[in-house]
Amino acid sequence: GHVFQGRFFSSTVETEGYLFSCIRYIHNNPVKAYMVSSILDYPFSSAEEYMRTMDDSEKKTKGCISGEVFSLLKQRFRNKREFLDFHDLFDNQEFIDIKEEKEEYDFLRVKQQLEIYTNENNIKSFKLLNSIPYMRNRAVEFCKNETGLPELKIENFLMILAKGA
Repeated sequence: GHVFQGRFFSSTVETEGYLFSCIRYIHNNPVKAYMVSSILDYPFSSAEEYMRTMDDSEKKTKGCISGEVFSLLKQRFRNKREFLDFHDLFDNQEFIDIKEEKEEYDFLRVKQQLEIYTNENNIKSFKLLNSIPYMRNRAVEFCKNETGLPELKIENFLMILAKGA
């Protein structure tokens, strides 16, 4: 959201999973805002420092990454490619504070999962998928398992995608 929009909100980072979700969210913000095309292109991002630490066998770099977080990074990612790929994954953590952004985010998550489903099942279009009840139901169940979203919301998104195909 905007810097001075509403009251300041903070949330405690208590688990490794949430920490990594926060890292991904922060690094992806400039990409989602169409300011840059890669997390590494934003000049004020810590992503470059994270990438440098992937080369260090022990923390030699000076910067914002604490020794504890550095250790977690080394345990979680074997190399730079894994770290970069991690940023391309959708995340179920909710950091979104504007309803319209959440709706768009959910739509993109469902679309991504439906693309995976249609590719794996050799289905040529969302329109075709939506027209075959058995396949539609299986696709909705697949998306529900992957995203945790309600079936009705997924079905509505699929109808929108089918109309656009």
